[in-house]
Amino acid sequence: MQWPDVKYLDIVNLIINSSSGAKILLVFAFFWPAAAILAVMGIFTAFKQNRYNLLFWFLILWIIYFPFLVSWGDISRYRLSIHAPLFLLAAAGFYKIKSSFLTLTAKND
Repeated sequence: MQWPDVKYLDIVNLIINSSSGAKILLVFAFFWPAAAILAVMGIFTAFKQNRYNLLFWFLILWIIYFPFLVSWGDISRYRLSIHAPLFLLAAAGFYKIKSSFLTLTAKND
């Protein structure tokens, strides 16, 4: 079976009929890209709300500082230090999406 022959419903059936371990790995595969997208949305949301917020700039500088810290070698012990600002900004992005959907449903009523 080649890729053009695979239909979207076949992919859905493949996911449904897969083992629970494969489903967990599939969720983990999409977790970090989703968290990064939400964090970027959180950055734009926080910047539009109050660009003079000191906590916001601290989180941004923390995220910018992280690649410079680990780029010089394989220092995996510093990997945990990036999770806190990333999840805070991802939560801000999630609440932006939530408020967007709530305003859409209020406009439609």
